[in-house]
Amino acid sequence: MKVAMISLLMATTIISCNKEESDSGVVTNFAITGSGQDAVAQSFLQKPFSWIIPSAVALSPPALEDSNGSVIDLNEAWIVLKKIQFNSSESDNDVGNANYSAHYKGPFFIDLLSDTPISLGEIRLPERGLRRVKMLLHKDNNVPASAPAALSGKSIYLNGMINTHNFIYVADDTTDFQISGPNAVLPEEDKDLLAVIRLADLLKKIDLSGIVADTTIDSASRFPAVNPCPLIHAPASDLYTCFVKGIAQAAKFGKDNGDKDLDSNDDTVN
Repeated sequence: MKVAMISLLMATTIISCNKEESDSGVVTNFAITGSGQDAVAQSFLQKPFSWIIPSAVALSPPALEDSNGSVIDLNEAWIVLKKIQFNSSESDNDVGNANYSAHYKGPFFIDLLSDTPISLGEIRLPERGLRRVKMLLHKDNNVPASAPAALSGKSIYLNGMINTHNFIYVADDTTDFQISGPNAVLPEEDKDLLAVIRLADLLKKIDLSGIVADTTIDSASRFPAVNPCPLIHAPASDLYTCFVKGIAQAAKFGKDNGDKDLDSNDDTVN
């Protein structure tokens, strides 16, 4: 599977200007990866250098499959985010917890097949539990040179092959998706916060057997299908919906123990 270069718009200088935080609390780092399960190799670089040199390698899974077991070769996978917000409440309706929030502001062009998790830099958060991270999808016509041209004006871009047929998925969706759960994750200075979008889990829940020719799936051609992703969204009647709804379900958010993945040894909200 192709390993692409990461792209973070305007690099560290812009990151420092594009985050909003309080004046007290814990300074920690936040990163995003599109790892497949068991696909992250441990790094022994220390955190003080993590904002300069990516401190882990996110390896693509050896094989991706759809819900029928058909092998998928995923060449590119990108998302564009405008705003990333952390909340102490599990949902907007949760009145049982103080709804504190802090956020980064983009746009951020995130290559989910990057060979390194993408660090958004440090942010100051209160010393209280986080139960949710909300990410606003964004479409931007000014894409960086390292991103595919087809990402222009789109918020999600996937390019791959299944059963010898090429497929492209592009979304112009600008809604937010969130990773939330009942477990409170307490920020710490020596442990990074991490969002992991498991592409293997996403694809495994979608039936792509209807792709029998080179296909482009977008908001105008949504690719109708019968019961294509019941584990993601039972009412879905097209592949376009399956992908955009499935991203949040394939994601985890928590506190990394140092191996740049989230597993049973890490504190996670979900």
